[in-house]
Formats: sequence, structure tokens, C-alpha cells
Amino acid sequence: MISAEPRIYIIEDDPVYTKLLTLRLSEFGFKDIQTFESGEEGLEALNKKPDVILLDFSLQGINGLDTLKIIKKNRPGTNVIVLTGVKDDDLATKCLANGADDYLIKEEKSFLEIKNILTVIKKKKKVSLMKMIFGLIIVLLFVLLTIILI
Repeated sequence: MISAEPRIYIIEDDPVYTKLLTLRLSEFGFKDIQTFESGEEGLEALNKKPDVILLDFSLQGINGLDTLKIIKKNRPGTNVIVLTGVKDDDLATKCLANGADDYLIKEEKSFLEIKNILTVIKKKKKVSLMKMIFGLIIVLLFVLLTIILI
């Protein structure tokens, strides 16, 4: 089934923060949320086409920057928000230069920032879905007119 609801991946190795983030997103009305404890796990699930990935920078194993590079190489249209506990302008610049859509510090206000970003993505997905449906209706009308006129 096609849905305007964004598919959200959380790639985070801290189970407490993952639980908190999942809870807050659910409170904001987002339902299609999947969590992964490592970059490797998240990358294995890219074939399910997430709309947005909330990516911890400081992951065990493959780090957030390398995970970001692989995501952008394989699914360049996927929105990626890098989350970190450290304010580092050089790191933020590297992440944004490698395709991150945003770089947020893990703090209370970041939940609202994430909500706002996801709301915009949801609206864009809804508009795209409506355009697709409208295009299909036009094609069907054309086919029907062709059949009627034959």
C-alpha cells in the first residue's frame, strides 16, 4: 500500500536514546519507525527504501560518517539527519558536505527540530503521491476516451 507516512529509520547504538526518540516520534504521530543498533544493520535494510534516516554519528563498528557516505551512494534521495552529543562545527561541515540534510545535537530541543523536518518530508511525500495519482487518472481517462472513440 502506498502511504504518505514517511518510513523512518533510527540508527543508534544507545538503547535508552533509541527508546526515547522512538517514543517522542510516536507522540508526534509518526508510526513507520524501525530501529537499528549499528550502521551495518541499517545499511542491510536500505532496500526497504526509508524516506529519512536519523543517524547517530558515534556508532560502534562503522561510524556515522562512513554510514552516511554509503547511504548517499546507494540511496541518494534518502534524507539523513545526523545526531550527535558533541557540538563540532568541523564535523557538522563534513557531514553536510557528504550529503546529510541536517546535523543536530542530542538535546531536548532537537526533538522538535526533528518533528519539524519530518513534517516537511511528510508533506512533500503527500504532494508527490497526489501528483502520481493525478497522472494515473489522466492516463486512465486517455485510455477510456481512446476505447470509447474506437
